[in-house]
Parts: sequence; C-alpha cells; structure tokens
Amino acid sequence: MEHASKILSMAPRLLTTYLSCRNNPVVTLDLWRPLLESLPSQPIYTVLPYLLDAGERHILPDHLKPAQNEFDKTIGALFSDAMGSSNTDALPLLLRVIRSSGALKYLNVLGV
Repeated sequence: MEHASKILSMAPRLLTTYLSCRNNPVVTLDLWRPLLESLPSQPIYTVLPYLLDAGERHILPDHLKPAQNEFDKTIGALFSDAMGSSNTDALPLLLRVIRSSGALKYLNVLGV
C-alpha cells in the first residue's frame, strides 16, 4: 500500500492503468480502499483529478467506488478549502466529485 500511495502521488496514470488492467476485484479493492483513505496526505489537487478522469471515462472497473467512510476526510478538506477560499481549485473539484458520485440525481428526485 505504501508503494501505491507513492505511485499515486508521482505517477497517477500508472496506477489508474494498473487498476484498470488488473482483472482481480479482490486485489484492486484491497488497493483502492486504502488509496482513498490516503488522499488527504496526497497532493489532492493534482491526484484527485486523475482519479476522477479515469472514473468519468470508464477506465476504472465499476467495482472501484468509495464505500462507507473512505472518502470523508478528502471531501471534508475540499469543502473546508472551498468555504474558506483558501484554494481556487477547491470548489470546482468538489463539484466534480459530487457530479461523479451521482448525488445530484438524488437531489433532482427530491425536487431540489
């Protein structure tokens, strides 16, 4: 896992390629979940767009989605940066995460 975090920060495309080509859901999930938990310690504004791109282009397998609380600290950091205007990339990236998550379809159903 430690090596995967380093690869993610240095060569995110290499890691997304590995995840897309490795045909073993158990292995990829065992790598994916800790990677999501490690995002707050990564250069998030560099790394997260690569992961979102890979998800939006359907490069990553469908089973690689955040589950439970793995992504909470990252969302919290993005939200804090967006609200505090400490990083101009925070709000667009946060909105992109929300769009990618499919949460907006639930707001449409609720009439929001």
